[in-house]
Amino acid sequence: AREGADLIFAPNPQVVAAVNAEISVPVFAPPTDGWAGITTGGGVSPLVEAGAQGVLLTSAPPDAAAAGGIPATIEAVRAALAKSSSTSANPSAAASATSSSSTSMAGKLLDDVTQAVLERERVLLDDAVAFLTDAVSALEEISLLVEARKGLEELFLLVIVGEFNAGKSSVINAILGAKFLKEGILPTTNEITVLRYGDTAKTEQSSDGFYTQYIPADLLKEVNIVDTPGTNVILERQQRLTEEFVPRADLVLFVLSADRPMTESEVKFLSYIRRWGKKVIFIVNKCDRLENPEEVAEVKGFVADNAERLLGLTDPTVLPVSAKEALKAKLGGSSLAPSGFGDLEDYVLSFLGGGGKGDTSGKSGSRSGEGLRLKLGTPLQVGTLLFDAAEDILSGEREAAAAEVAAATGVEAAMQSYRGAMEADFAAQRDAMRGCVLRATSRCDDLLDSTLRLTNGANLFATYILGNGRGVIREGYKAQVLGQAETELKAALAEHTGWLARNNERQLLAYEDAVRFRGFDPALTDLKLDVEMEDSEVVEEAAVVEIVAAGNDGVENERVAVEVDVEVEVKVEVEDEASGEEGALVAAEIEATKARDVPLPSVSSIVRKTTGGSTSPTKVASGFNQDAAAVLLEEEIREVVYSTVGAAGASFFVAIFLSGFLDNLAEDILALSLTAAVGYVSVLSLPLKRADAKGKVRTVAESFLREVEAAMEAEFELKVGAATKQVRATVAPWELAAKRTEGEVAANQAKRDQLAGDMAQLQRDVQSL
Repeated sequence: AREGADLIFAPNPQVVAAVNAEISVPVFAPPTDGWAGITTGGGVSPLVEAGAQGVLLTSAPPDAAAAGGIPATIEAVRAALAKSSSTSANPSAAASATSSSSTSMAGKLLDDVTQAVLERERVLLDDAVAFLTDAVSALEEISLLVEARKGLEELFLLVIVGEFNAGKSSVINAILGAKFLKEGILPTTNEITVLRYGDTAKTEQSSDGFYTQYIPADLLKEVNIVDTPGTNVILERQQRLTEEFVPRADLVLFVLSADRPMTESEVKFLSYIRRWGKKVIFIVNKCDRLENPEEVAEVKGFVADNAERLLGLTDPTVLPVSAKEALKAKLGGSSLAPSGFGDLEDYVLSFLGGGGKGDTSGKSGSRSGEGLRLKLGTPLQVGTLLFDAAEDILSGEREAAAAEVAAATGVEAAMQSYRGAMEADFAAQRDAMRGCVLRATSRCDDLLDSTLRLTNGANLFATYILGNGRGVIREGYKAQVLGQAETELKAALAEHTGWLARNNERQLLAYEDAVRFRGFDPALTDLKLDVEMEDSEVVEEAAVVEIVAAGNDGVENERVAVEVDVEVEVKVEVEDEASGEEGALVAAEIEATKARDVPLPSVSSIVRKTTGGSTSPTKVASGFNQDAAAVLLEEEIREVVYSTVGAAGASFFVAIFLSGFLDNLAEDILALSLTAAVGYVSVLSLPLKRADAKGKVRTVAESFLREVEAAMEAEFELKVGAATKQVRATVAPWELAAKRTEGEVAANQAKRDQLAGDMAQLQRDVQSL
């Protein structure tokens, strides 16, 4: 057998049994009793029971009876061989044959439970990769899980290394159970080749320079094998080998030749691949060339000692085998025990899948299924680390999403605060406007004080009784009262309008910038609400004015009290330089009213009828006819003078009239005294009439102020309301997107928790395999 014999001829069943106990080469022997044993059939059974695989006949049949027994003998041998393929005819090797004579490891790595766990993990990792890619795409290490998932498709990876002519191809053929690779004393493998399962045998070269050889061997459905050039050839390529395959290897089989173990190149290469911390077992091949078991043990010890001393390995696994004998045993259906290959296959099965039964080294029992647990557990560990990182990312996203939703939904509260601040500032705007009007009113009081006084009686009498100097009051009103009041009032109202525009614009721009920063186009939500307060307002604006006006209980009643229930059209179309003509028109209207014996219209009535339905503060202010007010003021003063002078004059004429009817001087004096007292009282009532005139002026001023304030409030409501409405529309897409994002993050968090839980449970199941 050490010389490579293919067949042994033995003299008797005892030698057959002895040979089968030591080697696995087929043995033939002659039947007991020669041709007589063939004729009777009893000479074949002892040979088969001893393990012979054929019958040797040294002469021709002596007679027809002997020749007729040949078919029966052949059938007996065939049946015996068929039976011995499952149970060895050698009683001493029966126990070993039960566990070691199988022709392949195929189908033994994974049982039904393991296969179910594997399928669960494949599905779970596919879901995990899809989830991480979709929900946590910023996680750069997702590719690690993708690669780990690919490793489950190539469930196990064996890397075969060693010097050329160490018998690597023979070991691979023995593992696969057939001679798929070339063998020889010359290098048969010059490139790194990956052996994969394929229904048809073929070889392809990939773009990275590696070769892929497809082989119809069932074991390759569960294990891929990397065949490499000799270590004394591969040193220049070892970086590619270690970077591409050693990190993914589940087990490295280092094949050494029994006649030259542990060469310098082998030690160097082993030192290089040991950096990856992969499990390496040493296969001492060609042990059939050694003389005896003692030499095998010596070589095994030599390899183990050098592995510990040179490589720092603790308790290295060294398995002596004869790959050539193992392949013959598998092809011949005999026991693997003589070749030592049963121990190798049991170790590989035990380490990878936990299926080994005959580990004679005693070193793999504690590691049963270690490779399988490592293979299935590593992707789960990678996934757990990635899911922990995903938890950190999603936690940050969850906080950011909550803050974004709070910011988006907080716009309503922010606009309420903005409105409150604007309302507070509006009081200052209103006070500025009132100040303009009240200062003019105060100057009008001063004009009345300086005009309606006793020391000015001569001028009043000359002006209003004698008719000299009419129009003086109108000129005084324009010079002393009006002055810059109109300009100041318009400036205050313009400031109010500008103040609203500036603040609303700042508010809108701030929110436009906010949504634009988040990727939204505010132009798409522009409601075109650039409202202006004109003479003709829309129904909504008019309604706002009515609501504001109705908020002042009693204002309308007071306004009605100063209005006249007649239709008086005061149409004054004037320019600033035509004030004289305007005054003449107003005076003409007054005279026409008097002629009809109708009360004069009040200033507030003139203002309302002039401005109509306008809600613009500037329009309301412009509607106050200053020339008409001056004419009416002068008419009021004239009425005061007439009433005062008329009362005094009437008392004088009454005194003259009474003196004509009284009989004595005493009565005349008494009558004159009484009428003088009445005249005196009428003169003394001038301050009261002046105060009454002031009251009328203030009533008109307050009425005017209410009109302007109502217009200002209407403008405030309209423009702040429009700004609020526009802000709501502007931030609506942002708010919707923020809530949607928050929901997506919450869903991602729930999905992450579910997958992480499933992964933790699967890890426990893997560790229990």
